[in-house]
Amino acid sequence: MPIRIRSKREGFRRAGMPHPARWVEHPLARFTREQIQQLEDDPMIEVELIRNEPKPKPKPKAKAKAKAKAKAKAAPASKGRPTSRRIL
Repeated sequence: MPIRIRSKREGFRRAGMPHPARWVEHPLARFTREQIQQLEDDPMIEVELIRNEPKPKPKPKAKAKAKAKAKAKAAPASKGRPTSRRIL
């Protein structure tokens, strides 16, 4: 589970390192429990613990869908027997 940290002031030092004013992800193992508590208690630092959530499956692009649909329509009929028979 990664941790995201940003400082309200660029380069503000806490837990043995400077923190930028933008969000930065760190592995949770980089900090001790005491350091994480120190970061969370400091009003100059914002901390977010990121829970691992399953990523949604990417949706196929519209062009790929249209191309597959056109390919299915344009597929030639089989050269063997007719696919439908007339029953008398």
